[in-house]
Order: sequence, then C-alpha cells, then structure tokens
Amino acid sequence: MREVTLKSEHYKEERRYVWANPSAYAVALSLKNKSYLTHGSAVFLHGLADQEPETVSVNYEQSPGMDVWH
Repeated sequence: MREVTLKSEHYKEERRYVWANPSAYAVALSLKNKSYLTHGSAVFLHGLADQEPETVSVNYEQSPGMDVWH
C-alpha cells in the first residue's frame, strides 16, 4: 500500500491509499461518489484522441453552478 497525493490549482490536496498501480483515472474517480471523466480525459479513453492529456478532469452529478475538479 502506498499514498498518492492529488493536487489541483482549484481545490485542496487530496490523499488516497492504493494497492499496486491503479491508473490516474481510477484514482481521480475515487474523489467523489458518482463521478465521471470529462474533457480530454474522456476523449482520450474513448479513443477519440491519440495524445493522453496532462490533466485528468473529473466531474460529478451536482447542482447548477459547481465547477469541474481538475
């Protein structure tokens, strides 16, 4: 088990404890229940782009006016 720290310019740091080597996408999706990948992350994983994005973008079902977690 090891600690992973997720950093964002818009939100406080988050820590997760992981086994083995989960993908950055799997770790990012652990931030919030019912979350999903957005922007370049979703485009890349759906095979619509060849270049993996530098930022993993995640969102979740929310009330209007809330921001996406980057």
